[in-house]
Amino acid sequence: DRSEREKSFFEQYTSEFQEIQSLIEDIYQLGTLEKVYEIFGGYVNRSFGVEVTAPDGKPVDYFIRRYRLTTADEDIKVEHALVTYAIEHGFDLAAGVIKTPENKLL
Repeated sequence: DRSEREKSFFEQYTSEFQEIQSLIEDIYQLGTLEKVYEIFGGYVNRSFGVEVTAPDGKPVDYFIRRYRLTTADEDIKVEHALVTYAIEHGFDLAAGVIKTPENKLL
């Protein structure tokens, strides 16, 4: 039934929006979430662009990666370390890794 599929689709994306909103506003405290859009192209993890109004009122764009549940924590740590290293050495085509206010990576 089409209406059931549409309802399921809407509920899935509403839930994802709420999760991202909680990450941006409550956990990372980066500002107010304005927009979320999925960035297609990966085949393992899911990626999202988010538009935020920072506490100072300025617009800021962020990149969020949602890892598969089966991705090992160690693999994520290696990826974060490589991205950080590359940025520190002049690479400017990657989004940086942001820690929570408690200095943790989620």
